[in-house]
Amino acid sequence: MSLPDSQVGLLPGTRSHAQARGLVGLWEPLLAALKALEGTGQDVLVDMGRLGLAGSPTPLLHGADLALVVCRSDLVSLSALRSWLATLHTELEEVGGASSLGVVIVGPGRPYSEAEVGKVLAPVCGGRSPVLTSLAWDPKAAAAFSAGAQVRRLGSSKLVASLRHLDDAARKRIASTTHDLDEVRA
Repeated sequence: MSLPDSQVGLLPGTRSHAQARGLVGLWEPLLAALKALEGTGQDVLVDMGRLGLAGSPTPLLHGADLALVVCRSDLVSLSALRSWLATLHTELEEVGGASSLGVVIVGPGRPYSEAEVGKVLAPVCGGRSPVLTSLAWDPKAAAAFSAGAQVRRLGSSKLVASLRHLDDAARKRIASTTHDLDEVRA
């Protein structure tokens, strides 16, 4: 469905985890259709939701140019992330996409910095820090995206500025990964 006053299209996800199981056979054809959009200059973002649910669109993850895991910088979140990253890194390594895995930290310095997080996560990601960038801790601006709240000066908020930085960092990583793959193929 088209979003009003934009060039953005939205394909809504499932309403429940139970519905996801019924879509398992759809993920591969959907991946092929989404990959075909690259030729038209369209970017596709897929929010897979929480990791590990039955029926998750794992083929979309494995076929992604960039697979980002978003996590807060607190100890509880990072502990769970470290475990998941080890699994995801292994899975993506098996399909030749380990370099496509990245982490986005929400609220760096709450309490751990990007560098501290990267140092802790590097051992499960082949020795390199998977941290791509971070998003500002800005609950008021985040409410505009998560709950449709009206936010004054949303465009100049710290969150939107960090989203722009994320866009730039993601495009650079994809270009770098694509360049590396082209060299390997040649």
